[in-house]
Amino acid sequence: MDGIILASTALSTLAASGATFFVIHRAARAAFERQLGSLRDELSRERASARRRAEAGHQELELARERTRTAIGLPPDPIEPMRGQRLASAVVDRVRGLSAVEHVTVVDEQGLAWAGDGSEDSPAYAAVGGAALSSARASGLAVREVHIELSDARHIVVRPLPGTVPPLALVATSVSRPVSSYLLDSTVAFAALALGVEDALRPHSDPLTGPGLRGTAADSSVARELERELAQARGPAGARTLLITVEGNVLAGSSDEGPDLARSLQITAALRLLSASIERRLAVAPRRIDLTTACASTATLAPLVKSGRFQLFAIAPEGTIDTAIVDRLVGRIRRFMPAKPSSDALPMGAM
Repeated sequence: MDGIILASTALSTLAASGATFFVIHRAARAAFERQLGSLRDELSRERASARRRAEAGHQELELARERTRTAIGLPPDPIEPMRGQRLASAVVDRVRGLSAVEHVTVVDEQGLAWAGDGSEDSPAYAAVGGAALSSARASGLAVREVHIELSDARHIVVRPLPGTVPPLALVATSVSRPVSSYLLDSTVAFAALALGVEDALRPHSDPLTGPGLRGTAADSSVARELERELAQARGPAGARTLLITVEGNVLAGSSDEGPDLARSLQITAALRLLSASIERRLAVAPRRIDLTTACASTATLAPLVKSGRFQLFAIAPEGTIDTAIVDRLVGRIRRFMPAKPSSDALPMGAM
């Protein structure tokens, strides 16, 4: 009898334990499912929020692009992809016939015109544009523009077209003042969009900065006078670097946070070759050549004497040095230039 009671009690206890376990397990599972559902709901909300943020960001980006295109004179509709001669013709058509533009062409580094206005002077300008494009590459800089001012008041502006293969450049000429930067910016942006390389228009780090000049101590009386003149003029001119070069060597210089001597001489060598090519092709000497980087810093070369042996080389952090300032500086420095360079006026290695 007692055994039956014990067995009955044990079974009752076991059944109660099983029921209790089932209730607890079911409650725990329900709590887990509620927590899992809550996490799923939160994840869905986060995904929806991320989609909304992405859509808003995309809309903001598209709005910014539309505003940028409008600001630089581009149509709001997508630009049809173009390459080669078709692109060159479209670029020339955007510039041809506009006010103040005398000639326009698109050239490669060999000076061959891919499109142009067919004028009598076009081959000469194409040759100069090709030389400018080649010199820009030889300078080792990411060049945005090469501006050439001739002694007869003509201006030639060469704009490399990013992403073109082979490298091409827009060449536009005018009289008295350069062709509008706004017009050229718009045209280069049009070409970049047609090529799908708009990222190439973003500024690079400024290559015309550095420790300044080293190892250019003046070793002649003329050079010391020139160095004092340059040191006094650099601040008012807003220049990082001012150099007097003769046949590829530094005669005197003053620099602060400009490129080192090797980089400065690399740039001057490229611009001297371009100057010689301009005079050979157009039979007119350049008054100044400005090479502007993608960061808007500018290297300027201006001849000091007609022979072309002596040049003023300047680097400005933003934009070009004003023509009037360059002219005044050239006029002051010319007082120290001998009619025929003597050994005392030349740097070591220039004889």
